[in-house]
Amino acid sequence: LSKEEQTALANQFIKSEEERLLAEAKAKEKPKNSGIFDNLLAFADRGSGSSFYFDNAVAMQQGAITFYRTWGNRPLQDNWRRSAVNFQGNTGNNPQATVDSTATTDENNPLNQLPDIETLLAQIPQTAEDKKSLNQELEESYFELGKVLYFDLKEIERSIDNLEVLVREYPNSSKKPEAYYLLYLAQKERGGNFQQYVGRLNREYPDSQYTYSVNNPEAASGNIAYLQSSKNYEQAYDLYYNGNFGESRRIIRSTLEEYPLTRNTERLLLLDIMISGKVESRERFKERLEAYIENTKDAGLVELARNMLKPLLPKEDLASLNQADSTALDSANLNLSLKDSVSTEKKLLDSPFKLDENQTHIMVLVMSPEEAEKAAGLVGELENFHAKNFSNSRLRTGNMNMNRENAIYIISPFTNAEKAKEYYLKFMENFESAKLSKELKDQAFFISIENFQILNRSKNLEEYRAFFEAYYQ
Repeated sequence: LSKEEQTALANQFIKSEEERLLAEAKAKEKPKNSGIFDNLLAFADRGSGSSFYFDNAVAMQQGAITFYRTWGNRPLQDNWRRSAVNFQGNTGNNPQATVDSTATTDENNPLNQLPDIETLLAQIPQTAEDKKSLNQELEESYFELGKVLYFDLKEIERSIDNLEVLVREYPNSSKKPEAYYLLYLAQKERGGNFQQYVGRLNREYPDSQYTYSVNNPEAASGNIAYLQSSKNYEQAYDLYYNGNFGESRRIIRSTLEEYPLTRNTERLLLLDIMISGKVESRERFKERLEAYIENTKDAGLVELARNMLKPLLPKEDLASLNQADSTALDSANLNLSLKDSVSTEKKLLDSPFKLDENQTHIMVLVMSPEEAEKAAGLVGELENFHAKNFSNSRLRTGNMNMNRENAIYIISPFTNAEKAKEYYLKFMENFESAKLSKELKDQAFFISIENFQILNRSKNLEEYRAFFEAYYQ
């Protein structure tokens, strides 16, 4: 918009805010009784509210707004005449010149609630970089709001509205496959047309884990699915390493179809892409790596994918991509100790804890009552850490006794496991306190609300730590 159009729009917004403030004041006003004695009064008010100005919230609100329009946000003073203020300012000893700051500090004062033109215009992004940043924030906000509305608040219609804005306004968003999947779940729950998202996922993202999931809605999940997919992954990895790419891919695809959404899914997808690097064109390999980097959440796997992509980017290095290229070396890092996790099969199968990454999570620090007593003041240090590193997250910190042997500090809330893991990694790397030993810090973990309720009943910390290491680490 032109500068004039922006100013007109800002004025329109301020006017709408004035109307809102008046409406709020009117809503708070108690209706006046219209009895016979009221009608006898000369100044009886036949509408809502009082006829006396200082008893009438609407009149006072309108007066304050009119004053603001004329004079701006000016503080109340005992001696308001400019000449008197200037004279008293020069003498410096007249107590009547003291400013009453009530008008500017009271949050209910309409003068503090109305923005001014300059502030509104300054918030409009002008440069291409500002616009790009704002669009990225909007894209992230629509997606996260859609997830929170669906999983946490159970507001299906509003979730659909926000996710549809995302896929419509940001067609190239890396979050689009997951947004389609959430829309599929939401429409299915409300009895809507969920099949349209099955079609979109299959057309636009045939290799996505969400596509595998909608194609097999009855797929197994939970601990058993994770352990079985771990076994299949290890088998496919060994076949890849030995050069049997066809059989490795067959196992990968069948595993993704049978267990589409487990903690092994992104590893299986990357292994399948590595097979593309061996049996398909360089362009196809590059295309799949780029899509994987945009859509994958695991930072370690993203880094591996970036390392594989590097030789494909400069033209002079294209010829170096062959059967003995760096992907074989990178693949050695992809195993990620799955043999260790498979060996814990019985323990995990018998575990009362269930994996739900979309549930609200909390962070837990465990210590003995004696250690907790020595850690007095730890809450304050944690809050300072939050203010510095997570100022917009509104994290809360508290402590409680779990049993006679253990006291715990709790940091909450995190909307999902991904947010909790982000905090956990930052905490482990940057939080330092003389009140928290390295040993206690290393035993920190995060946990879903449902699993914490189970843990609070069982008090079996070691059982949960085994679950935490297998699924979250």
